[in-house]
Amino acid sequence: MLYLGNYPSRKVLSRLLIAAFFYGYGKKAGEMMLRVILELFRIITIILVIGMIMGFIINSIYAIFGITVENTAGGWIVGMAIFPLLYVLYKNRLQFSGFYKNAGQVKLSNRTTTILLCFSVLMLTVAPLFR
Repeated sequence: MLYLGNYPSRKVLSRLLIAAFFYGYGKKAGEMMLRVILELFRIITIILVIGMIMGFIINSIYAIFGITVENTAGGWIVGMAIFPLLYVLYKNRLQFSGFYKNAGQVKLSNRTTTILLCFSVLMLTVAPLFR
């Protein structure tokens, strides 16, 4: 067997990695890590809850016009059209009210927002054609 020397365990390495990542934050490192974890849970919750609500609303609008996209390729396209909408909503509004505060938090540019929204609307318009 090849002897590689006296290396630290995985637990020690993970602690060193965390300490290196939060170097300079001092005693606030634990608080910052907690804020990051809480923000990740918040993002997951936003995707699940608001995504389901948006999907229900979109499917209800399709049902008003007598269009059924459930269990078809169009349903997948509707699902994929919701993600850019959620991304724009989060980046332009919701990121500023979360747990994690950073100076690098900026809104999307108007051009990027317009492109993403047009792409989503195009996908929602084309979705009923894929049955």
